[in-house]
Amino acid sequence: MIENLNELYYSKIANNLNEIIPVKWKKVALCAEVDIGVVTIYFYFYDESKSTFEQGGFLHKQYGVNRRKYKAFSFELSDLILDLHKDIKEKTGDNWTILSFILYCNGEFKTNFGYENLYESCPIDRRKIWKNKYLTLD
Repeated sequence: MIENLNELYYSKIANNLNEIIPVKWKKVALCAEVDIGVVTIYFYFYDESKSTFEQGGFLHKQYGVNRRKYKAFSFELSDLILDLHKDIKEKTGDNWTILSFILYCNGEFKTNFGYENLYESCPIDRRKIWKNKYLTLD
């Protein structure tokens, strides 16, 4: 049952990412950190035309994505992540703090949950480690 619930969330997350990225991409890597009802999200995508990973937070500057559209996307994505976290915690007791969601252009995806105490590490160091792990073409 929880797998079906997760699949619904993952599908929505994937659709939102696919809709907001205005270029042909090969891979999207998203990191969501959740702590006491607050979520921090960042994502990167591999832009096939540039042959490099680009930061999703700059879509409006580098790709001309409308700011309102991006803001609505950000709010919806944050709500989805928080709802996913809440539902998993309520149904299984699993209290993850970090979700890595990797989406491929063929629709396949992978998830990885982390349980790190976010107060015990530096966010800059966490992001650097995460980027080294997930910003590769596998």
